[in-house]
Amino acid sequence: MRTTQDKLNTAIAQYKRSIQVLFILPHGVLFTILFPNVVFYTIVVIMMCAVMYVWCDLIHTIEEAHRNDILNLLHTCELPETRNLLAYELYLHDENSLAGHRPCSHHRI
Repeated sequence: MRTTQDKLNTAIAQYKRSIQVLFILPHGVLFTILFPNVVFYTIVVIMMCAVMYVWCDLIHTIEEAHRNDILNLLHTCELPETRNLLAYELYLHDENSLAGHRPCSHHRI
């Protein structure tokens, strides 16, 4: 009984592969030959969306790391003048970050 199921699964997998090779691939090539601009612009739009997503993620990671560095310095600082300067730097960072305005109570200073 088990070998029959294995044979059936193998036959289905081979059928799917043959459909992909004999049906989807030639139609894709034909569509690319007939409409190269559509294919090109579709690929370009998808690639640009991926690049923009990675870029935004990188900028967000850098800003969060900078904010965490300021918070770490703020919590390890002993001089009040330096602490006030770091608090102001954190305020400016939160005002001008891409994440938008964060309220001051979020700092937990």
